[in-house]
Amino acid sequence: MIGLISELPRTFVRHLRAFRRYTAHHMLVLTVLNIVMSWAEGLGLALFFPLLGASNQTDALSTSFSKVLHYLHISPTPAAVLPLIVIVFVVKGALSLATLSYQGYLAARIPLQLRREIVTSLRRSDYRTIVGTNAGFVSNLLVNEVNKVDYGFTGFVRTFAPVFNIAVFSAIVLWLDWSLTLVCGVMGFCAIAIIGITGRIAQRASRVLARENALLSGLLIQLVQSFKYLRATAGLGVFQSKIGASAERSARAEFHNNTAMALSQSVAQPLMIVFLAAILYYQAVVHDRPLGSLFVLLLYFVRIMNELWALQSNWQSFIGYLGSIEMVYDAADSYGGSVEHNGTQKFDGLKERISLRALSFHYTPEREVLHDVNLAIARNSTVAFVGESGSGKSTLVDVILGTLKPDSGEVSYDGISLDKLDLDTLRPRVGYVAQDSTLFDDTIANNIAMWADVTQSEIAAAARAAKAAEFIEASPGGYASMIGERGVRLSGGQRQRIAIARELLKRPDILVLDEATSALDSESERAIQQSIEALSGQLTILIIAHRLSTIRNCDHVCVLHDGRIVEEGAYDELAARAGSRFQRLVQLQDLAAP
Repeated sequence: MIGLISELPRTFVRHLRAFRRYTAHHMLVLTVLNIVMSWAEGLGLALFFPLLGASNQTDALSTSFSKVLHYLHISPTPAAVLPLIVIVFVVKGALSLATLSYQGYLAARIPLQLRREIVTSLRRSDYRTIVGTNAGFVSNLLVNEVNKVDYGFTGFVRTFAPVFNIAVFSAIVLWLDWSLTLVCGVMGFCAIAIIGITGRIAQRASRVLARENALLSGLLIQLVQSFKYLRATAGLGVFQSKIGASAERSARAEFHNNTAMALSQSVAQPLMIVFLAAILYYQAVVHDRPLGSLFVLLLYFVRIMNELWALQSNWQSFIGYLGSIEMVYDAADSYGGSVEHNGTQKFDGLKERISLRALSFHYTPEREVLHDVNLAIARNSTVAFVGESGSGKSTLVDVILGTLKPDSGEVSYDGISLDKLDLDTLRPRVGYVAQDSTLFDDTIANNIAMWADVTQSEIAAAARAAKAAEFIEASPGGYASMIGERGVRLSGGQRQRIAIARELLKRPDILVLDEATSALDSESERAIQQSIEALSGQLTILIIAHRLSTIRNCDHVCVLHDGRIVEEGAYDELAARAGSRFQRLVQLQDLAAP
């Protein structure tokens, strides 16, 4: 019991510091508003005493109030006191409006700041961190869990007013009657004990709910993305079972949370009546105290009781969202702590070459993916990387672009180490087309422009350069045609050509084609190959390819094996080299050709 009670202030202080990270001095302003509001209400209640007490009373309470009113130069008459009571409670109402509005403003700002921080951190995070992040977790985090921080913050700051009210009212009661203060203390101990017990239950339930929501979001995203495969292979039932199990765990945690809330609410009134009856008996029967002064004391007692249960309710609300709050804070700290290194020197365009010297890279200490790679890529040349799966082709290009950082060796652009370059100035100069092109559920024009402020003629020029203008203009909606999620309304070759057009619109210095034709038919592959040939000599093109027909006209071919460049040279030269690895690759593809 003592442990539960002592844990409450530690939890409060820890999260007060956490919320201050996003509210700064605003939390202090909110605290001051609550303190002033509490004193205004305490003073307003005290002013009722001279109206309810008899004029000839000489007990300690009457004497105390007489001294205070005399000090304030106020006559203890209804004509003098009633206007003051009205003024005090009007001021208190205005303070309450200001406080609640301020709370609402801060509660709305915190999710906004958290989303900005998390998205900025994700943008800056190390690539390995992002690859290891579950998409469902991030989606649930930004859409659902961040909003719960808003609700949790509201519950948290709404504990301020009850705490200050209890402190103020208890101080007044202590001044008026110390014995009643002891009763209030026992009552407060009981209330806090209930808060501790129910809060522990709610806290565990909150963490389960946050964890299951993240799991459920991930399952749903995978279900939608893999629906075709799961439908064709009768795999939907497996996902349905997993989703059902997660939902059941969430429902159980929600039940525990609701039970804790019901427990705290159900004992509030009976406990209040027990203490109220005890005070009435002790004060009115044992001590035979006049009803006027006793009424004021009971008014304070009832207010203290109400504030205790308001404190309990708001704290319970905060604890109910604690799992989400902790998840969001942990994620923000995690992503913020994995920011990739970025240099300061601006990239003004490739002028001579990209150089790789003694480059090595490990995903894990046991798994060396690249070893001692040396290469020079001349400006406006077309370089192809070939080799069997797992030879390191994609990893090598990722290191060249700064997506992955080498464990040893150096990548330099025109003699400037990649570590010293500002990646925010390099990456806008890079175009990237993957095997599974990234398209959005929007128009063709917006997919090419990526919602940038460009003209229709510029979009059309990029489409022509990518050999995409013909099929776009032949479609019913032209550039305004909707393509569906991930370009589902287009063929594979059309998706790839739109992806190429988007990269060409950026006018990049470097264009990367990562298996861009491996899943296409011969006609689509030929169209894209013509696009590449038309761009030859205008920009630096890096091609990762399994289908060697795509790279026949490349300036330079690099053959990778076990993370090393084992052969390099012109296509025809390597193909004619007897016994070379590249010659075997060519022969195998010729054998596989229809």
